[in-house]
Amino acid sequence: MPNVYTPETIAPVQQAIAAQRLPRAEAVKYVRKHFGVSERQGRDIYSKYFAKVIPAAVAPAVKEDEMPTSKGAHMSFKGDTGEVDLIDDSPRTLDELIRATKVDLNIWEVERYVVNKWEMGRKDKTVSLSWVDGVATGHVEDSGGITKAPLWQVKAWLRKKVEASTINKMLEQFAVNAKKHAPKRFAFVKPIRAKADCCYVLNIQDLHLAKLANHLETGGADWDIRIAEKAYRQTVDELVAKVPQDRVEEVVVIIGSDMIQVDNDKSTTTAGTYVDSDTRLSKAFDVASKMLTDVIEQLASQFKVHCVVYGGNHDRTVSLFLGRYVEAWFRNHPNVKIDASPRSRKYYGFGNTLIAFDHGDETKAKDLPLVIMRENQSTISKYRFIECLTGHYHSEQSEDVKGIVMRVAPALCSADRWHSSKGFIGAIRRSQGLLYQRDEGLECIYYSKSLDS
Repeated sequence: MPNVYTPETIAPVQQAIAAQRLPRAEAVKYVRKHFGVSERQGRDIYSKYFAKVIPAAVAPAVKEDEMPTSKGAHMSFKGDTGEVDLIDDSPRTLDELIRATKVDLNIWEVERYVVNKWEMGRKDKTVSLSWVDGVATGHVEDSGGITKAPLWQVKAWLRKKVEASTINKMLEQFAVNAKKHAPKRFAFVKPIRAKADCCYVLNIQDLHLAKLANHLETGGADWDIRIAEKAYRQTVDELVAKVPQDRVEEVVVIIGSDMIQVDNDKSTTTAGTYVDSDTRLSKAFDVASKMLTDVIEQLASQFKVHCVVYGGNHDRTVSLFLGRYVEAWFRNHPNVKIDASPRSRKYYGFGNTLIAFDHGDETKAKDLPLVIMRENQSTISKYRFIECLTGHYHSEQSEDVKGIVMRVAPALCSADRWHSSKGFIGAIRRSQGLLYQRDEGLECIYYSKSLDS
């Protein structure tokens, strides 16, 4: 390594590092690559020629008499990586940076971050002017000196979480498969029913496909992916068999709302809480997609089918993917309609009844009636009856809140080890079929056979 580096050789490197706003570690790498030196030599060169110069050099260019115009939050994402920073007059924390840039930590993780400080210079000039009829009066004091003001930056380098990247790739492949193999023609009979004046909602929520429950640990019933799939199929068959089919015009099917136990390959919920599961996410998704396409095709051979897709606290991400898969599968079926939009609440209007669907874990139950009214304020006057169907609590509940009926659906799944240890046991494990008449609203609630019997 030469003992002396001339200004001509140093200046271009300083400018490059400043332009790219490289932190120390990245700047040392740049120095090593530029001069072709070892790691130790790179650190020595950086400390001697760059460390005291770069903090001032990295400041953004400013106009005369102005502080930097680049203060605030900045974001840059490309593929599975991203960079975010926040520049302000006072120190900021990593948490403040994440909030300001609205980074979703369910998808991204922070690889590293730095907090930088540098000083910005401007002319030491005080302007005191007033304007009257286009004439300026007052004075300008200019000391000829420079006033320095500190700027702070917190910057983070992000990388997409492995499971999020994996799920996106899995979704892309599933969508390709669905579009490639989805039938172009389906076997169905266009129903001609003179008495058809009802819609039938299969209110099956909280299936928790792939949950693992062992009766030796819980004292209750076993539960796994095989048991869950069988229970779902049998429940649909039971509920359809009980309803007067000649009166049903359309069947509503729920996709999501904790239909799957986990949201990634780490056996955790959307928020990262570990839960007991008996298989990988890819297998659970495979079983769920096959189960739903079979059931919906069976229903659509006799009725119109309307599917509402919304996530629960266990499957908020994967349920949207599941909805997209089903949507692609039935894209050629005239009897099937899928609402797979990313909204957390879904609405379905039939005759004089508006039905809201919400998992029930995020918006407080006491706030839901007002939320429903506000989200449908342009059309709410056309409905006489308003009902909100939720799940999440694994027990049946209902309440009339000033004419808006709030219904919490029971769950089919059994208690796992955590629920059992907390005493969340004993609820009747069954599902509902809600029959809504076009003019008079809810007419009847049918129940599937209890799985505890």
